Amino acid sequence: MKKIDTHLHFWDLNNKINNWVINQTDSSDLKRNFLPEDLFKDSSIIGVVHVEAHDSAVPTIKEIQWLDTIMQKHQSIKYAHIACVDITLPPSEFAKIIQEIKKYTSVKGIRYILAHSPKYEYSPCGEDMSGHNNIQVNLNYLQQNNLIFDCQMYPYQLHKFLPLIIKSGVTCVIDHFALPAWDNKEDHEIWQQLIIKLGKVNHVYMKLSGLDMFKPEAKFGEVLDFCLQYIPDTKLMYGSNYPVSYTNEPNYWCNYLNTFFKNDNLKEKIFLNNALALFFNN
Repeated sequence: MKKIDTHLHFWDLNNKINNWVINQTDSSDLKRNFLPEDLFKDSSIIGVVHVEAHDSAVPTIKEIQWLDTIMQKHQSIKYAHIACVDITLPPSEFAKIIQEIKKYTSVKGIRYILAHSPKYEYSPCGEDMSGHNNIQVNLNYLQQNNLIFDCQMYPYQLHKFLPLIIKSGVTCVIDHFALPAWDNKEDHEIWQQLIIKLGKVNHVYMKLSGLDMFKPEAKFGEVLDFCLQYIPDTKLMYGSNYPVSYTNEPNYWCNYLNTFFKNDNLKEKIFLNNALALFFNN
């Protein structure tokens, strides 16, 4: 089965642009290089979407240039890049960076992690910035430049953020099942209500990725079933979250989904066709 992985990360620690791996990561398994040639031993991979993974203090252009150079060695693999740009920047500054990164044809969009929660350990954003005054204008600018917004935040944030996505018309891809970190009935229902809303917006997609970060495997089926019920199958895409998820078993999540989904037509959409249409249609 051929596949496109819509959410992975590469890094070479010798570049000194991913020092967060050394400074902030507890897992010793992650404190090494993860390069395309390691993953591309899997001949079923025909394309990848690299999601930014550099230190926030490092200009995003450095990671773009490094990966463009690296991927020249793998021209048989389709390649797209999601860069890091602060969605809360003043619009003039934001626009300047967007015009700079647009020069690189591999760049298909941006991510700026806004995930914040007082309840859960994973809270990389120190405060909830999802309602920042600059966001609407900057989302509009992304849409005008035909770039994707890759969205990583908690459900309670996305309920507030979704109207901005709808108003801008920007193509939005939701990371990691919208972080379904429910520990109680209230949070569970907030996530369910969000999924129902997301499924009604034509320009919103969802990555089936990173579920292990928020749920034990016993809950995987429940999460997948609910998403399949409310989100059109043309809007769902496979992502490994390599190497953060299943660091030493990069095919584990793919194999899980391949077993979970029984319909071959559905598999082809999720593993290949939807990503082809979104990231590689020009």
